[in-house]
Amino acid sequence: MPASESTKTIILTVTAEDGTITAYTVNVIRQKSSNNNLADLKVNGTTVKNFNPLTQTYELTVPGTTSEVVVSATVEDTDKAEITTDLSNPFPLEFDTRNKIEVTVKSEDDTTKTYTIYITRSHRQDITLKDLTINGVTISDFTNTKDNYTLTDLPYNTHQLNIVATPNDNLATKTGDGLVRINTGNNKITITVIAHDTSITHDYIINVKRNLNNDTSIKNITLAGKKATYNTSSKKYEVTVPNNITAAY
Repeated sequence: MPASESTKTIILTVTAEDGTITAYTVNVIRQKSSNNNLADLKVNGTTVKNFNPLTQTYELTVPGTTSEVVVSATVEDTDKAEITTDLSNPFPLEFDTRNKIEVTVKSEDDTTKTYTIYITRSHRQDITLKDLTINGVTISDFTNTKDNYTLTDLPYNTHQLNIVATPNDNLATKTGDGLVRINTGNNKITITVIAHDTSITHDYIINVKRNLNNDTSIKNITLAGKKATYNTSSKKYEVTVPNNITAAY
């Protein structure tokens, strides 16, 4: 009886000694298959680790950049069993949860078995910057692999800088940028990028040198309450005070 047939009729013919013939009919009914095993189970084209048809639960961890997965499966009983789960679309993955994906197999006799995959999406670990600007202009020689920069000869009258750091990963955060006050002389500005996985950080350093004040000019001179005037001929300041003034401050 071929495996493809579920029923078959067999006729047995018995002939007696006197020539009498009797036909006996036997209807053979094959019991329906109960095989609801998977032969293979894949995530993004790769068989899940330690797959076994008799093991129904699996744990996977994928990188944080993996936002969805494609699941495919093959039944053992290819002629009779079927997968009832819709696997035609990718399964989205969330952070901070065990994403549960179930694949159900129904055998020929309608018994079902469910395989469950729990997928954990790791927190992303990107700690690089996409851009680093000072007063709206990308800092000279910026690359996301360079983490130390120098800005010299900043004019004395520059009291603050508007620094904007932009992480490559929109789930990363940063500290240390914004409006930063600059003192005369050497300044060290530290921009810290904190990955989505907050245990991972990286510092970008900007060394800024603001020039010292070289302005020796005066606004006015006052002596004993009298304001001095500048004599263009002598190129000196002159002030006239009362005769009784013996000291001036």
